[in-house]
Amino acid sequence: MRACILDGTPVPNSNTGQGLDVFKSDYPDSKRIDCDNQASVDGVERTVTAGRSTLTYDRTADQYVYVWKTDKAWKDSCRKLKTVVAS
Repeated sequence: MRACILDGTPVPNSNTGQGLDVFKSDYPDSKRIDCDNQASVDGVERTVTAGRSTLTYDRTADQYVYVWKTDKAWKDSCRKLKTVVAS
């Protein structure tokens, strides 16, 4: 998924039936990657939600949506968002 790095970015994640407590502890996270080969460039950073947003469930689309806040310092870079669903 490509997104404008300055905006909060909705991230779909379909996994119905678990309520809103779907992510494993310490996830989602984000890390900088090389834009060409997608190799890791630096360490992992915890994500934060954008503004007052939270994880929500969209019944119509049958998916969870997590809107994460990006950092202006990430401009002109590539990032990988990793979500791990709790079992």
